[in-house]
Amino acid sequence: MTYKKGFTLAEILIVLGVIGVVAALTIPTIIANIYGIRYRNQFKKSISTLNQAIRLNKANYEWDLSDAGDAGVKGMHCAYFNETWNPETSHTFCAILEGSALGAIQLQMLPTTSKTDSSEYFIDSQTFDGYIEGDFNTFEFSDGSQFSFIGGDNCHLENGKPSDDYCIGFIDVNGRNKPNKEIQCSNNVETTTEPEKQCTVKNQDITDIFPVMFYDTTVKPLTNAAAYVLNTTK
Repeated sequence: MTYKKGFTLAEILIVLGVIGVVAALTIPTIIANIYGIRYRNQFKKSISTLNQAIRLNKANYEWDLSDAGDAGVKGMHCAYFNETWNPETSHTFCAILEGSALGAIQLQMLPTTSKTDSSEYFIDSQTFDGYIEGDFNTFEFSDGSQFSFIGGDNCHLENGKPSDDYCIGFIDVNGRNKPNKEIQCSNNVETTTEPEKQCTVKNQDITDIFPVMFYDTTVKPLTNAAAYVLNTTK
């Protein structure tokens, strides 16, 4: 008589338990990496879209952000004026987005960093800490990404930085969907508004809020964390 060797029920349960533990430890990292890659690619696409819009506006209407003013300045939200911005008659960042960024829609739902505000769009941001609902102008693109900015008044480059502290904003690569958290450097490296400062960001640490600065015909990362992601995205 011959006997076929097999696994006992106890052995099978042990193996399944080990597989379960390994899966519990690795799957969250895998998922975070997938989201990180998605956020990385969307940031590059969004910042390219903004730069193309500004340069297209310059080519068509012969003015850029260094000439912009009128509205969307220092907390004055474009939507307050209840009108469509025409780049032929209005030199504003709002007009650039509505006139040259195809698919850009101005939103009434505005972000805030204050949990005491009534807004449903709360962002966890070190760079914009203290800004409240109404400080930002927000536009949504056809792919669901959003661009929120403060001001946009005569923004041009002076000594390597925008001439006005209000020439800043952020790209939320997945709109109001969570985590709505500003990207930070990995390994406890300080995240700073000096893009040239050393920083690395692991894929699993990439989040959806990317601070940017803008001037003349350029939109670029405002922080070293955002700069690292853009510079390392193929």
